[in-house]
Amino acid sequence: MLRSLAVGLILLVTVGIRGEEVPRFGQADASAINEMFDRYSLAVQKRDISALLDYLGTPFIQSNQSAQSEPKPIETMEALIQAFRNARDQLDARGYDHSKYVSTRITVLAADRALVNKTARRFKKDGTVLEEEAFIYLVSKTSGSWKIYGQFNQDVPYFGSVF
Repeated sequence: MLRSLAVGLILLVTVGIRGEEVPRFGQADASAINEMFDRYSLAVQKRDISALLDYLGTPFIQSNQSAQSEPKPIETMEALIQAFRNARDQLDARGYDHSKYVSTRITVLAADRALVNKTARRFKKDGTVLEEEAFIYLVSKTSGSWKIYGQFNQDVPYFGSVF
């Protein structure tokens, strides 16, 4: 009797009340997120604004490095693209050429949401390191595709720290 109850409970959790399979976050989702970030990074490097639209969603929450500033939502895609143009212009003024992801940690929040903790190195046109940065991104799966809905700067020494 107890065994039948346990099997029934497992089936209910696995299949759901209506007989539909409950979505789960799996390795395919982690791979899709990493592939999306590779394409996103390439679009940023190439200043391909139209491609960025495939990887960003609004409202977008962004926090910069200033401890005095609070995260503020960017409500429209036009405003979000302008923010990325401004950030890219600042990088270009410092000699930016390309970026390379160094490490990644994905924390699953739900079957369709995750936090992605990444460190990246930014390089100058001469190949020297411009800077190393860490970010925590909020990603969500909508209409079968993963998109970025938030970006938070993180001090590099704290990458992956959990207490």
